[in-house]
Amino acid sequence: MAFGSSKQNNISALAIAVASALTVSASAVQAQEEAAVEEKDVEKVVVTGSRVAQDSSLEAASPVLAINAGDIKTSGQIDLGAMLRESPQLQASLPGSFSAFNGTPLGASLLDLRNLGSERTLVMENGRRHVSGIEGTGSVDVNTISTALLRNVEVLTGGASAVYGADAVTGVVNFNMRNGASFDGLELRTQTGVTDDGDANEFFLSLANGFSTDKGDLVFAVEYQETSPVYARDRDFAGSGLYTQVANTEATQSAFGIDSRFKNTWVPDYRLPISSDRGVISLTGSAFGDVAGSGGVLGCGTIGTSMFPTCQVVGEDGTLRAYNPGDVYAGPFDASGGDGVPGSPDAELILPESKRVLVQAVSNYELNEFVNFFVDAKFVFSSTKETNQVNGFNDDIPISLDNPYIPAALLSQINELQAEGESPSLVMSRDVLDINAN
Repeated sequence: MAFGSSKQNNISALAIAVASALTVSASAVQAQEEAAVEEKDVEKVVVTGSRVAQDSSLEAASPVLAINAGDIKTSGQIDLGAMLRESPQLQASLPGSFSAFNGTPLGASLLDLRNLGSERTLVMENGRRHVSGIEGTGSVDVNTISTALLRNVEVLTGGASAVYGADAVTGVVNFNMRNGASFDGLELRTQTGVTDDGDANEFFLSLANGFSTDKGDLVFAVEYQETSPVYARDRDFAGSGLYTQVANTEATQSAFGIDSRFKNTWVPDYRLPISSDRGVISLTGSAFGDVAGSGGVLGCGTIGTSMFPTCQVVGEDGTLRAYNPGDVYAGPFDASGGDGVPGSPDAELILPESKRVLVQAVSNYELNEFVNFFVDAKFVFSSTKETNQVNGFNDDIPISLDNPYIPAALLSQINELQAEGESPSLVMSRDVLDINAN
């Protein structure tokens, strides 16, 4: 009886298992059928890109700094180099307004990425290399690029040399220009400016227009730029102003009330007490002998019983007078005032006088689907003027005592010294660090 009862239970369990399996199978089939229905209802899925504007500079492999032409206009700068150097990457750039004192070609505005030199900064216009503006180099004068046609400026500072070569070691600056479709008609722009001191007048005038068709476009611009000069005499920190520091001696302490604890001090009308723009006549008692004067300047003491000054200059009235090594004499090469040559002449330029005329025309035309024709023509005339001291001098030029051009007053001194048994020697010196003309 026990065995029969166990077999009956097994058969019941088997029947329940089979029924459960059939139920699961039916559920799976139903789920597949529902999925098939849903799949049949969705015939096609289309994924569209976002319509939110994307900044291409953020998607580039290397970061690109983009400067809009509108920002350049509102900056008030008419020198592109002066505006672009406000970016940290281009801070070492040398605009044309700096060329009077930085040693770069006069009037040229050069871009310098990372302070490694303008020849290592590649400048392009619409993705094409721009012609050099400095003879014998690859440096580009960016003032030869039209501001009226400028759309934006892109600055790439990394990885450019792998594409463009060694002249792009520090990066690339690309000037993107406008096309004909960006113009609604003739555009006239004028701008002027002046400093708080009433000088350095700037004037800018441009005329531009563009046309566009299905086949191509044409843009052109005419620009004129003018900048008036600023001389060293126009600023109190240059020229005969507070040009440089000198040692703080008893003379400077007494003359200017400088505290003796200071090692150096600024002095007005800084001069070099070594020569004069009027020339220096040195009359000594023995051939080329130097006599130390009371100021400590060699060759400018007195000689003979008549106490003639060994160093003399011709005054404004044409008469001889003693050479003044300085109203305040601080050292052999440092003085304030006097007859010495100015360390920085008042006529030196801080801001050079410049004029620029630019005419540019760009045209693109599709001849057919395989050939595209374009012309980019440009004419730029730039004129820049400056003055600069010439570091040249003529010292101790011997003058024969029987020279017929010796002034009568000086000849009288020579005769008197000879009568006293002296053997006078006459030499002259003149420095050309004496630019005092307006």
